[in-house]
Amino acid sequence: MPFTHIYISADKPDDYVKKVSQSLHEALTESFAVPQKDCFQIINRLTNEQRVYNKEYACPVNQARSEDWLLFEITAGKPRDTKTKEAFYRTLLTKLQASVGLNQADLMVIISTNQTEEWSFSQGAMATLP
Repeated sequence: MPFTHIYISADKPDDYVKKVSQSLHEALTESFAVPQKDCFQIINRLTNEQRVYNKEYACPVNQARSEDWLLFEITAGKPRDTKTKEAFYRTLLTKLQASVGLNQADLMVIISTNQTEEWSFSQGAMATLP
């Protein structure tokens, strides 16, 4: 039951944003053990002045982040092992490269985990896993 904030440039057209959202959901369902109907995302479209980031930090040599930089902040309801996270990162990058031509330096992902009882999906009731 991940919940994702996607931080993206305000300049991007709606079609681009939709492809980013779809690529994320496909990567989550294919490589992060997320059910197809489990899709919760908030798209944060920010101006360049609202996105403050170092263009070179932790990037491969001779690569830098561009104005296309994307940040995915994922809160996952259960921990995943390292192998699963690595597969997810690779799958997400591959899908974003195919759908919007994203440069590998322009992808940043932060995953945080919590417990099921820290979620309430409706009715003011604590979540339970199906």
